[in-house]
Amino acid sequence: MLKPVEILSVSIGSSKRDHDFTTSLLGREYHVRRIGTDGDKWKAIRLIREADESGDVEAIGLGGADVYFHVGGRTYVHQDTKRFIDASKNTPVVDGAGLKQTLERWAIKWVLEKRPGLFDDKQTLVMSGLDRWGVAEVLGEYTSKFIFGDFMYALKLPFSMRSLKTVAVTAKWLMPILTNIPFEAIYPTGKRQETVRPIFQKPFGWADVIVGDYHYIRRYAPNDLEGKIVVTNTVMEADEEDLKGRGVTTLITTTPEMGGRSFGANILEAIFAAHLNEEGESINDLTDSQLYDRYINLILKSRIEPRLIDLAPEHVPDIPKFSFVMHPITVEYLWRKKGLQFLKAFPKGLVEESAAIAPPFFVSKATGIKTPEGREIVGYFYAIGATPKMMTKHPAELFYRQIQKISKWAGKKGASVLGLGAHTSVVGDAGVSVAKRSPIAITTGNSYTIWALHETVKYGAGKLGIDIPGCRAMVIGATGSIGKAITKLLAEDVKELVLVAPKPERLMELARSLESKAAKEGRELKVDVATVPDEFLPTIDIVVASSSARGGIIDVTKLKSGALVCDVAMPPDVSREEAGKRDDILVIESGEILIPGDVHWGVYLGLPKNVGFACLAETILLGLEGRDDNFTLGREIDIDKVKEIGEIGVKHGFKLAPIMAFGKEVSDEEIEKIRSRVKM
Repeated sequence: MLKPVEILSVSIGSSKRDHDFTTSLLGREYHVRRIGTDGDKWKAIRLIREADESGDVEAIGLGGADVYFHVGGRTYVHQDTKRFIDASKNTPVVDGAGLKQTLERWAIKWVLEKRPGLFDDKQTLVMSGLDRWGVAEVLGEYTSKFIFGDFMYALKLPFSMRSLKTVAVTAKWLMPILTNIPFEAIYPTGKRQETVRPIFQKPFGWADVIVGDYHYIRRYAPNDLEGKIVVTNTVMEADEEDLKGRGVTTLITTTPEMGGRSFGANILEAIFAAHLNEEGESINDLTDSQLYDRYINLILKSRIEPRLIDLAPEHVPDIPKFSFVMHPITVEYLWRKKGLQFLKAFPKGLVEESAAIAPPFFVSKATGIKTPEGREIVGYFYAIGATPKMMTKHPAELFYRQIQKISKWAGKKGASVLGLGAHTSVVGDAGVSVAKRSPIAITTGNSYTIWALHETVKYGAGKLGIDIPGCRAMVIGATGSIGKAITKLLAEDVKELVLVAPKPERLMELARSLESKAAKEGRELKVDVATVPDEFLPTIDIVVASSSARGGIIDVTKLKSGALVCDVAMPPDVSREEAGKRDDILVIESGEILIPGDVHWGVYLGLPKNVGFACLAETILLGLEGRDDNFTLGREIDIDKVKEIGEIGVKHGFKLAPIMAFGKEVSDEEIEKIRSRVKM
């Protein structure tokens, strides 16, 4: 039995993509090793030279670097990468360019045999016409709607080309320049292949078809590629998942699957070069046309084929959709987004100011939400760059315009409702102006936030053994939007309430209305008011803190033993350090929502699996209900809507998530220990 023919692929790309496999082709076994040098060009030259001198391999593929560019009937040679080929004196070294002029061109025709009309009149982004001239030329038979991104993605210049003729003419004066600069200046090499840096996003949104090297697409494309067709080369299973997660509908790889992945053209060309060598022909002795003819026949003889993969159904009309707006709480949050880590190098103040006025952007697609009855929904997260600090500094009109743009994007995707997350729900007039301009329904999500807060208070009190009907409760920040709503709900639960807020006239008005309502309903309710909480704290069983004051305003040393504090203030009214001074009270946060299904947000929310913020959950519920009317707007929250959204949540299997304290789940055992230390 013949030993496998040894093929080496040396790439200046990431070593994380290294692979070793054996494949059968053209009647022989080929053992292929791929070695990445993480951008180290001298290491690549050394590996090629050593392999050539050892005589252990029959051919060498050069990955992560192009040597030959065939554009408009001319061939251009990159001087920097030509050194790799020159490093070998005897063993053939190929970069895959021969297959770009043969296999990749045929791949388009092969696809059209299976999917006639797939490319007809499609808007097509070719990320580099200089690199993918062959594919673009064939696609030009079916569409004239092109954007060639060579200037944008290779040179970072805001110019595009719109026709093959323009690319060919441009190549005549541009390629003599590009072929004499370091290759890494125009193409991501080494660890840069692992980073994402979205730039020039409009062409991606415009395009129906995206053509290009996968590393170009991965590095520069936005997270939102929903409905796109991608034509590329080398992808692994993780890459397919990445594209699927971005919403790509159809993936076409111009090279076949080998060793569990579609490998680079350089490896397949190296196999062909080794085969020709066995048959007594050296590729170095053949003209380009002769070599291409050999490759064409080897492609046919080997019966290899490109790949056509359906990553997602093109249309899912029965699944409702929602959308949600996010923003960074601090400037550091911006650095968590892939591709924005470079912002760390700039002054924080400059980054924060610039992000506030920057255009909004797509963040991720949420999937896996499924109710117990089997109803599904998908969602789209968008973001503006402003921190809460910037939202108070800049006019609200700036953020109205940004959110209006997001609402239009979401509407085009079929979302019926847009939720305003975090401080976007309170900026300006709390959603009222945004709703007037939006093509889809708007909600701040505050109704379900109040419902979750109320349920959390009842749950925590029950665990501590507090008798809610007979207890005394306090709401700090009682005249604010959240405070007033929870006050109205607690007024139906307890017999004694203490309301705390800085403006006495508002307190007095609220107290009188609560007592009057209770009297009409035949209920007993005693309401006390105060501008500071200290005097009443020793008598209070339940404290809901929702103030907007800076710094904690609750003196924990004065709290009643066994008291429950539900702190929803921003910033918190009780710090972790302050809470640690007492081991006989329970301090918890507002409740979040456990959402049914196998939920993947596509973005880090800082919450446990399947848990979402209540304002986000309200948006999802309205989407499931198919509601296209505005729900929670303004600063006065309708208690009837709080109860309504709570009932809708129960209907769809949404539940209160485990209670949390300072970002950590509070166990029943911990609560039992607190109960055991309560002084009677």
